[in-house]
Amino acid sequence: MSNERESVSISGAGNIAGGSYSRVSISGAGKISGDLYAEELRMSGAGRVSGHCEVVRLSVSGTAKFEKAVVADEMKVSGVVKVDGPVKVKELKCSGTFRASENISSEYVKVSG
Repeated sequence: MSNERESVSISGAGNIAGGSYSRVSISGAGKISGDLYAEELRMSGAGRVSGHCEVVRLSVSGTAKFEKAVVADEMKVSGVVKVDGPVKVKELKCSGTFRASENISSEYVKVSG
């Protein structure tokens, strides 16, 4: 039995269920309904996560809204991100706007814009 998780992507507009994935990619407009656990989350365009988001690598190019906590090793933002909850990342790089409604905890932060 394999422990490998599947990858999922949205190209255009769509909605996927929360869950545990290897890679999640949104290119266009997409929503993830529920808690998300993944190795990698890439958003290009407009994305939304309605639950808790726990990933290793997170990149946003465009706009993204996280309706609960975000936990990541690496978070790269080019655009606008809003988090309605706490943010706990090891490394945060942001070029644009980053807003969190609660605490941001990070070992390294670089913000420009």
